[in-house]
Amino acid sequence: MNFLEQLAYEWYSYSGYFVRSNIKYDKRPNGGYGGEMDVIAFDYKSNKLIHVEASMDGDSNAIRIERFTRKFAIPIEKYNFTLNTEVSTVEQIAIVGTAKATIDFGNGIRHLTIPSFMNYITREVKDIDPMLSPISEGYPILRGIQFSNYYLFRE
Repeated sequence: MNFLEQLAYEWYSYSGYFVRSNIKYDKRPNGGYGGEMDVIAFDYKSNKLIHVEASMDGDSNAIRIERFTRKFAIPIEKYNFTLNTEVSTVEQIAIVGTAKATIDFGNGIRHLTIPSFMNYITREVKDIDPMLSPISEGYPILRGIQFSNYYLFRE
């Protein structure tokens, strides 16, 4: 699991979702699997699933579009089987790239740049005093973000 996958796992888990990572599906008869989902986060109240694919690659956008489109071409039945429940909606998020330009993956796939994902999380936790409400040590990346941002401009 790379850093971004771990951060997405921690963020959605911290936010109250049921989260799994590195889910393999479509077992092949001669070994291996047809695909793997980086992170899925499920909200049982709304039956909404968030599927995150994250990469720190340096590929061209054309290669990214081909790869992420393929990774997200998963029928809803695969999600239902993976979670053993009925999924009503699936939001697909590709976290990739550092440029400000948004990539149009099509097919409803939402693109977040790595900086925008990091900035979102930073804004959400920056005012939570780590001495009064520390993020659980079970989320070491989030906790590091909380501590570093809370104290960054306070000394």
